[in-house]
Amino acid sequence: MAQEKVVISCPGQDDIVLEDNKELALEVEFVVDTIQSKVKDRSNDIRNEITIRGYITESTTAEVKKLAKWSISNNYKQQYRKVDITLMLNQSDKMLREFKLTKAFCVDYKEVYPSAISRRYDSEDAEKPYFEILLSQKADSLEDISVIAGSQE
Repeated sequence: MAQEKVVISCPGQDDIVLEDNKELALEVEFVVDTIQSKVKDRSNDIRNEITIRGYITESTTAEVKKLAKWSISNNYKQQYRKVDITLMLNQSDKMLREFKLTKAFCVDYKEVYPSAISRRYDSEDAEKPYFEILLSQKADSLEDISVIAGSQE
């Protein structure tokens, strides 16, 4: 059975592979935003943002560590990476959407380790540590983003 997956790759580096499962609970948010708040016409001044979230568990910690290391890297050759995201329809074998970025970089990264002080919800999941990474495509490469729709079946 096909899974939702995020693959972040860079020549000379190990791929970062986040595969959705009960441990990770992968969440992806794809946004195209006009930078100016008062928009009257379509502007060329836009940005793309992708937020990826998931739980940090014993089985996901190795891949999440790679995200953290990428986020703090100052090596220009490693900053821009290829990102392939595959999202499935209701956990079936049918692809819902696929996003392909050619020159994505890390804008923001955080890991949250909740405590009794910070828990805002009465649920078991509110206690789990999680990560959140905000990515963006390099401004001169926005046209290179591929958005592929799933099958019409």
